[in-house]
Order: sequence, then structure tokens, then C-alpha cells
Amino acid sequence: MTADRGYGEKSVEDDLHDAGVRHVVIPRKGKPGKARQAEERRPAFRKTIKWRTGSEGRISSLKRGYGWDRTRLDGTEGARIWTGQAVLAHNLVKIGALAG
Repeated sequence: MTADRGYGEKSVEDDLHDAGVRHVVIPRKGKPGKARQAEERRPAFRKTIKWRTGSEGRISSLKRGYGWDRTRLDGTEGARIWTGQAVLAHNLVKIGALAG
């Protein structure tokens, strides 16, 4: 599980571990101590943070270009359909760019 620095507190990590989450990758708020700095500099930690950052960019793009900012269908099922259509449209544009 990964999140941004806004959730970076020990109590949040402890709660996630108690809930059964095995890998928690959340940078801490403020200036971390030496042990925490070593943890946050591990290659696996940094790779996961970079993955999350890239995902945020993709979500922003989908919101701006594919209507993810607001669903026009009612209910949870409508939101799922709306999201799926946006992802499909985005993927088709990407495939088209690669093919052409």
C-alpha cells in the first residue's frame, strides 16, 4: 500500500499493518530520523513511490481528458461503468498512437 506524505505517520502504518497490509510505503511527515531515512532510501521504497507518482499523473490526465472528474451515471455501478469507459478510451488512444 502506498500513499502520499500527508498520511505519513507511524500510527497510520501501524493501523495498516494491524489490518493485514504487508507492505506499507508512505514517506513520513517532517524530517525523518536516521533509521527512517535509511528505510526511505531503499530501492524498493523509492521504486514504489515513483510508481505512485506516475499513477497520480495518469489519474490527472484521465480526469482532464476523459471525464473522470465526475460520473454522469448514477450509483456505484454507474461510476464503475464510467471509469471503465474512460480507461478503454485512454488505452485506445495510446494504442492508436503506437500503431500510427
